[in-house]
Amino acid sequence: MLVVQIKNYLDVDLTEYQLRLPFGFGVALAPNNISAKTAEVATFVYNKATNAAAQPEMSYRIGGKDISLHVSFVNARIYQTFAAALLPRSAPAKYIVPLDCGNYNHSGTAGSRKCITKARKIC
Repeated sequence: MLVVQIKNYLDVDLTEYQLRLPFGFGVALAPNNISAKTAEVATFVYNKATNAAAQPEMSYRIGGKDISLHVSFVNARIYQTFAAALLPRSAPAKYIVPLDCGNYNHSGTAGSRKCITKARKIC
């Protein structure tokens, strides 16, 4: 089970919630809006049939700005990754941890997921 708490310390609301959940299931999804100075929780579980852990990427627009906050969680057998990014509002919830993360031009192991350090171009 993965429990995600998002605390909005800002003076503006987080809006336009998007969820990408390629693996696992949502038990209690996050709300579409998180009011200023509040916190909300989302809960995800793994898919028993495929034995795949929940790997959500969520995004929220920050106030009336053209910026979105993206948070992503990857739970694999040999590594776990949390990533956060501020991206243009037009970026869909799928941009910070690509499932095809296979470009390993670095000295680390494949499990280090260093290919996510370069942001992909958003068209």
